[in-house]
Amino acid sequence: MMKIYRFLMVLGLLVWMAQNVSSQSRYDKDKLYNVFPAKVSNKVLGYDKGSSVILKSLSKDDQKQQWNINELSGSFRLVNVFEDKALRADVDHKALAVTEVNGSDEAQLWSIQETANGVRLAPANTPSLMLVCQKDGRLQLMDRKKAETMEASLFQIRVSAVPMPEGAGMAAREKVYWEDETRFEENKEAGHATYMPYPSEKDMLADKAFYDRPWEEVHNSAYMLLNGTWAFHWVSEPSQRPLDFYKEDFDVSGWDRIPVPSNWEMQGYDRPIYANVEFPHANTPPYIQARKGFNDGGKNYGINPVGSYVRTFNLPEGWDGKRTFIHFGGIYSAAFVYLNGKYVGYSQGANNVAEFDVTKYLKPGENRLAVQVFRWCDGTYLEDQDFFRYSGVGRDCYLYARDKKRIQDIRVTPDLDTAYKNGSLKVQLDVKGGGNISLELLDAAGKQVATAVAKGNATALINVENPHKWTAETPYLYTLRATLQGSSEVIPVKVGFRKIELKGSQILVNGQPVLFKGANRHEMDPDGGYVISRERMIQDIQVMKQFNLNAVRTCHYPDNNLWY
Repeated sequence: MMKIYRFLMVLGLLVWMAQNVSSQSRYDKDKLYNVFPAKVSNKVLGYDKGSSVILKSLSKDDQKQQWNINELSGSFRLVNVFEDKALRADVDHKALAVTEVNGSDEAQLWSIQETANGVRLAPANTPSLMLVCQKDGRLQLMDRKKAETMEASLFQIRVSAVPMPEGAGMAAREKVYWEDETRFEENKEAGHATYMPYPSEKDMLADKAFYDRPWEEVHNSAYMLLNGTWAFHWVSEPSQRPLDFYKEDFDVSGWDRIPVPSNWEMQGYDRPIYANVEFPHANTPPYIQARKGFNDGGKNYGINPVGSYVRTFNLPEGWDGKRTFIHFGGIYSAAFVYLNGKYVGYSQGANNVAEFDVTKYLKPGENRLAVQVFRWCDGTYLEDQDFFRYSGVGRDCYLYARDKKRIQDIRVTPDLDTAYKNGSLKVQLDVKGGGNISLELLDAAGKQVATAVAKGNATALINVENPHKWTAETPYLYTLRATLQGSSEVIPVKVGFRKIELKGSQILVNGQPVLFKGANRHEMDPDGGYVISRERMIQDIQVMKQFNLNAVRTCHYPDNNLWY
């Protein structure tokens, strides 16, 4: 009996797989289809001016009865490519409707069940319902179990005599980086903690302002800021962008000039856009196209503007034999990077740091850096926040040099014991090239408090008796210095001893209850857009303190590193 049961289970699974493979491979993304009720001759699903779906006489002259069928993870969206509308299950009214294509609307997704006599259509998000065509021609959603016993639930899907219009539908789109959800970076360095490495202790101590207050301007012989004036060229959509702009012989003398960092909308190019819970483009992920009735095909603002940036620089002395990296603090929203006519890499993640190793592309004398930025990309669907939308290289851009053998990442986690008296630091290290790391903890006066040695990629624990505690009222900071033995390079990290706990429903800091009085803060400046100066950040903090606020919600993305 058990063997028969297992056989039937396997047989059922094979039938289900065959049906799904059949349905997924049956619909050609480059064709249009008509949907016929199996028992109603020469009538197909269509619509007129309203949103209701009706039966219409088959006609190759009627665009409103032509459907392109897109597969999505086993479900299907039936789209009228002439008007960018999709078949939608109105579950509340048990009816069928057409609405603007919306990649977030699960009611536009259908399961298509193959049978020997046709197909059955059921809303993918409400599988208990099924579409039927009543004798009087009314289309409605009905209880699935009942519908499956009725011939009225059977439909035929046939290739239309109408060809897919050129350039219409997602099928006609070439797969490109900025519309490829499987590709969000190329050649980028792995993320790491925020730090500034110095070539020696002498260099570190000479940069006293930054060493004491890591939000000040950096002065470091292994650091070169690339902020400033860049050559700039703007177009309203990718097809118009200059393809050869990165080549060394490409003439940009006639281009405009733009400050970096900046948002090009705040410099007179295109327009700022405010949107809350809706996209400023069509909701057809991963593609970017104009949203009808919102952008009027690009009349109000560019469909997907592209900004091309170029500047030159000369490397500082003493960088020979080092690894050189370029750092972009944030670019909205996707960018290709080139150096001296060579492709370096690609990045998405508008508010995330992007770093590339450019050592092999550098040359003596003048170097030519080129960056091409796209306003929207498939990642934009994940970056849809309730604020003004701006674009461009919006945070600091700089070069920095590292030893070949180096500390690649350092993560410091402070803690206090249960009595909130003695402290500890857990230091996790990632090292390129191996070796031991010397760790030295100094107090605010520069006095050595503790030392330790970590061996390669390891975690070291530093215990400190009765350290000064960090609180919002007494924000005491120590400095941890990390040095790879055999190298003079040093990384300073500011750290405070505190313990944050949740006991019951109360958050404690160093054992004391804290009442949070906070505010949401977007990175938004009335003059700079997303570009927030150090002075403006300090002003924000001062205003918050004046109103007795002690917490900030950094909605909804990583802020500029300076803010932290």
